[in-house]
Amino acid sequence: MECGLPVDAERGRLVRRHEAEMLNSRGEWEISPPLSDIALGNLWIRRENGRWRPALSLATTLQPFGFGNLCKISLDNKHFEYGRELPIASITDRGWLAAKWFRKVLREHYPLIPANGRLAQEKFLNDLVPLIAKEVEGEYHDLVIRRNTAYGRFRFGGALARGHLDAQGRYLADPEMRRSYPLVCQQCVCRSECEALDLSVSPAFAWRQLGLVDDRGVPTRRGIIFSFFNQGEGLAVAAGLEEIDYSISDLVFDLADLRAGHRFAMDDSRAGGRLAAICQNTYHRADFSGYLELGLPIAYGSGASEVVRDLIEHQIGRHKLVNNNIRHGDIERALTEWRSLLRQIVQAPNYEWERWNQLQELALVYVQTTLSPARQPLPALAPNQMGRRYLGRMWPRMTDDK
Repeated sequence: MECGLPVDAERGRLVRRHEAEMLNSRGEWEISPPLSDIALGNLWIRRENGRWRPALSLATTLQPFGFGNLCKISLDNKHFEYGRELPIASITDRGWLAAKWFRKVLREHYPLIPANGRLAQEKFLNDLVPLIAKEVEGEYHDLVIRRNTAYGRFRFGGALARGHLDAQGRYLADPEMRRSYPLVCQQCVCRSECEALDLSVSPAFAWRQLGLVDDRGVPTRRGIIFSFFNQGEGLAVAAGLEEIDYSISDLVFDLADLRAGHRFAMDDSRAGGRLAAICQNTYHRADFSGYLELGLPIAYGSGASEVVRDLIEHQIGRHKLVNNNIRHGDIERALTEWRSLLRQIVQAPNYEWERWNQLQELALVYVQTTLSPARQPLPALAPNQMGRRYLGRMWPRMTDDK
């Protein structure tokens, strides 16, 4: 196949992945990028004739921005943009008096500034114009004086807008959109066949999704390690070994979490620990029935690795690790399951990978130097358990007809 996908479910999913395309500023279709937050001055808008123009060159763009009368602000001899103009002060012989609308704003929001005070032009522009620009939600541009009234003109190029970036480097507002087949499928003669394929998760599709086989069906290194174990445990071991900065001495104890369940996590999430984070990142929190739940083996539970490390490496007594939630039986089960997994690693086939060999060697050390709880002698019976026990009632007498 031209797409190079060997599994039916992969091809069936690809052909159904209709990509969003947009008509760019040159009238060509291209893959639509996600919306980006930009300044309004960088946005382009399409007119009815299909041509694109800067957003601020259209008067309708400023409808949701600021207040006051629309005005044209020249940028150079050829270009302009729309802004807003509004009265900001009355000019008298004693100074500049803020406009009536702004005096109301001063009384409500800036009570420490005298609303009826007359200021010199320079002080008015320095102290009050920034407050006016804040109210207008624009940027002060220049000043126009008409009949003893000062009008401020404000630009809105810095206002927040959203647009799609096209191949010409322009951010487009609301371009024409369509859904199309992936590029590799558009001219493929097998497209109709792929559209009719079943999308159920087959073993081959799961192997490909988890990276256990390559595009030729040959098992990968991860797939070979996975084959040495049951269910999803091999996926976790392979993911841990692939993390180069994850020391084998830490990994060998963290393997105790693979069969711990929920007992040791207590009130915390059972998806804690470094091994869990690596698994979820490697397998993208995927769910595969019987193997992974949210990217973790189904019996995974954090907390057991710390208990096993305290017992084996730090030589802490078991009685110090027992609490209301974790009992002696839980600790013995965790230790038994951990040693069982280490024996499975030791007895697994050899494979030419340095980190796998290091794990086998270290697992052998702990298998030989630790004692299984199953081999420890049973505790002595209590005195009340050693006496004879009698039934509280007699068995019914058997009759001749029974």
